Amino acid sequence: MERPGAQRWHEQTFPGVFRGQPEKEQALLRICLGTVVLIGYIAVAALQRTAAAYDTLGVVFAYVVFGVATYVAATAATGRPRLRLTVTTIADQALVMTALALGGRVALPLLWVVFWFLVGAGCRHGKRPLLLSCAVALAGVVILMHVEPWWRENLAVGLGIMLSIAATSVYLMALVHRLERQAATDPLTGLSNRTRLEQAIAKATAARDADKGQSVLLFIDLDGFKYVNDAYGHAVGDELLQCFANGLQTRIRRGDTV
Repeated sequence: MERPGAQRWHEQTFPGVFRGQPEKEQALLRICLGTVVLIGYIAVAALQRTAAAYDTLGVVFAYVVFGVATYVAATAATGRPRLRLTVTTIADQALVMTALALGGRVALPLLWVVFWFLVGAGCRHGKRPLLLSCAVALAGVVILMHVEPWWRENLAVGLGIMLSIAATSVYLMALVHRLERQAATDPLTGLSNRTRLEQAIAKATAARDADKGQSVLLFIDLDGFKYVNDAYGHAVGDELLQCFANGLQTRIRRGDTV
């Protein structure tokens, strides 16, 4: 029986409105936070009246429109969520890099958005979108260091930003991996919990229907466990379960779920 993916702990929502719908939540955050930034750059453009300020304002406005479009797409569309996630993850970082390229020093306050996107991709969708977001951000900074005057004059800043992006991504990868494991396993024994077991059964059933192999489901019962638990206490019973679970894990084949 093949090991399934971990339970999607990261599908919990920030506003609590779109529970189990992280795509809609992310689109709503694009609209709300993008509007806040848009108001800020309207004020900047009104005060400075420079081409850089107007260009940055235009990119921020385009991002808010993009947020509305992604919300409509997430509401209306039913298929190809992976493709939408890939496109939106790339577009998030690409748009902020465009603002930094056109706005120069005026757009520097938007640097925090790069890290916001990293956190959002990892905590909302998992490791693959996080890696994609990190790659786009690093590529964007490299391009900025070659084409934008302020970034060319401050290469050390660019290198520092790149190291910060990489370090943040590595930390988030480790955090996401640990949380995914915790969400898919029993805290006492470390074995798969009910959610992962149901996923494994569904995946094995689908593989059987597609003639991709055979699967076996085994039920194991510990005779006399209740007596041990009652006679020696729950602490001893817990230790017994942990020892038995460790024994099972050392004896299963690669790809089995226990």
